[in-house]
Amino acid sequence: MHANPAYKDRMEARVVEYPDGGKVLQYWSFYYNNPKTYATRGNHEGDWEMAQVHPNPSQEPVAATYS
Repeated sequence: MHANPAYKDRMEARVVEYPDGGKVLQYWSFYYNNPKTYATRGNHEGDWEMAQVHPNPSQEPVAATYS
């Protein structure tokens, strides 16, 4: 099924704006198959991963969070 374009790996991005004028840049990655294992566990199908960057008012990154 991974060869089917409907199930391919993909990347999405968005900007979340806060009422105080701040913002967060979010990057989402979907993996149809995640074969990564740790201590023989973890191999699974369908996985969203996310990273986000927190810029200051000058648009310089000051923090990042990951899932």
